[in-house]
Amino acid sequence: MTGRPNALQASAWLNVVRQGEDGIVAALPFFHSFGTLVMNFSMTKAAKLILLPRFEIDMTLKALSKA
Repeated sequence: MTGRPNALQASAWLNVVRQGEDGIVAALPFFHSFGTLVMNFSMTKAAKLILLPRFEIDMTLKALSKA
């Protein structure tokens, strides 16, 4: 329950993410506070969650081109 208010706040601020149409990159682990926010935020927006084991620019760009 602790992540839900943060996700709703992010949803109000980041209104460029289209409900059910966009994807969100998750490059941080979910045990990290920002990783939890990304996970919960993607659920509030019904967005595709693009999981990356670590942030590397080539891997990230390849994942985004497929999404």
